[in-house]
Amino acid sequence: MICYACQSKMEDGRAKCPICGFPVIQSVEGNTVEIQGIRQMAKDYIRQWLGGVVIGIASYSYVLENNKLKQDKIADLDLAQADQLVVGEPLWSDVDFTKVDDQGMVTIHAFMKKDGIRYAYELQAKLPETAGSCHVGVMLMEGLKARLVLGNPESHTFSQPFSLVVYHG
Repeated sequence: MICYACQSKMEDGRAKCPICGFPVIQSVEGNTVEIQGIRQMAKDYIRQWLGGVVIGIASYSYVLENNKLKQDKIADLDLAQADQLVVGEPLWSDVDFTKVDDQGMVTIHAFMKKDGIRYAYELQAKLPETAGSCHVGVMLMEGLKARLVLGNPESHTFSQPFSLVVYHG
């Protein structure tokens, strides 16, 4: 069985999804009006659940000390309110990030905050083939997941997906 809200697989006989908490609603097979109503309820549930969720990254700054770069500060940079995102459409920050390297992979320290709790993710992404600096954005995916986007609207790469829910049991 698949959850109508977060698209997670779950075993039969459950009263609600163990991932997002959406109730299991039995429908009559072939009743498209009923199924459309359940799908709309699931979309509304997801939108409500995403309310208050903030997605961001840790931003690091460095200083030159004795001819070596030394980490100076770490700050959380909020990228998006999750309920303002549209599935499949990146939302870009307007902060420029300097690319130290032009090729290879980069590790990004991302987070999701909800109800005062911060959940951290260490994500890998290929550096985009852009000149100079790049932007970071976030893109909502089906199934209550998101990805970070690096580059710009014309040339970009994606991090692996990360979850916007915590286990509900």
